[in-house]
Amino acid sequence: MYIDAPISSDEIIKCLYHTPALTSLELHRGWLNDAVIQALTLDAWPAIPHNNICPELQRIELHQWDTCLMSMDVMKEMILSRWGGVVGQMISSDGRPDNTWERKLRSIILNSFDFGDDRDIAEERSIAVSIEEGLQVQAYPSNVHRQRFIVVLGMTLLIVSLKMCLGVR
Repeated sequence: MYIDAPISSDEIIKCLYHTPALTSLELHRGWLNDAVIQALTLDAWPAIPHNNICPELQRIELHQWDTCLMSMDVMKEMILSRWGGVVGQMISSDGRPDNTWERKLRSIILNSFDFGDDRDIAEERSIAVSIEEGLQVQAYPSNVHRQRFIVVLGMTLLIVSLKMCLGVR
């Protein structure tokens, strides 16, 4: 399912409740926020099992186009709730594999997300372990970070040029 429409985060969540068999989701626009990501987070022991949104998702692609800050912790929790390693199993409260529910996420793409600092979600320890286990994660920096990089690069080149003109090493 591809959503690129001017709808609110509440409307996105309501829409997703009606697509339990969905295996691929692509969301665009600036209406993505922590509420949408939290709604996509699967609860291992929900009081009502069908309360989990889109439990069959194998691929998630999210595009954030504005400067709204997203919580990296909320995003990590959502990703980890849907990644069960190679076999896709949950771990029960007593530490044993729980075969009653298989997590299916295999790929996530995060495009233009700003987590409020220069951290890359793929470098976070728990996500890095998931990547080693086989989860495909592609995270592209936000325009804010690209602009900051371009400004820093431009300033660096200007300083180097000035030093060269002045003969300073």
